[in-house]
Amino acid sequence: MKKLLIIISLFYVTLGLVGCSNSNDRFNVRNSWCSEQITPTVEQLTLSADILFLYNDSSLDGTSLDGKAQLAKLVSHLNENNLNNIKSIKIVGYTDRIGSTQYNDKLGLARAETIKQYLEDHNIQTEYIIESKGKEDPISDGCFTLSGDELKACLQPDRRVQLYIEREN
Repeated sequence: MKKLLIIISLFYVTLGLVGCSNSNDRFNVRNSWCSEQITPTVEQLTLSADILFLYNDSSLDGTSLDGKAQLAKLVSHLNENNLNNIKSIKIVGYTDRIGSTQYNDKLGLARAETIKQYLEDHNIQTEYIIESKGKEDPISDGCFTLSGDELKACLQPDRRVQLYIEREN
């Protein structure tokens, strides 16, 4: 009985070592107990919503020339940097603080969906995660005493779409 337990123990130790050694990815094994784990890299890109969308809009119909160039550059960047290793693209839409939370959440989501559709239309095929933060996480500063056009201009940095491109190493 004692010999059987020793043999079984040696078998599991050997199995664990083989699973972790994995030289040259021969066995394509990734065990959770191995010290070396493959961690995906995440690249963050920010698109300015003001040059992509008209104020309070989520379609690309009013996209400026700068916005069109920004989108073309994004597609080119994704194509040049090996589409095959993209695991997923998370697209998060943001708005400024003007308007209700519910309205801004819908607007942020619609903008993120528009960017997803644009990427799909340009053959960027991957898993997409679409999210809206609405008016959460503002990045503008010092806009609290302003109103009208000055306020809209000051809040411009808050109106954005962020992409988180997760790549497998």
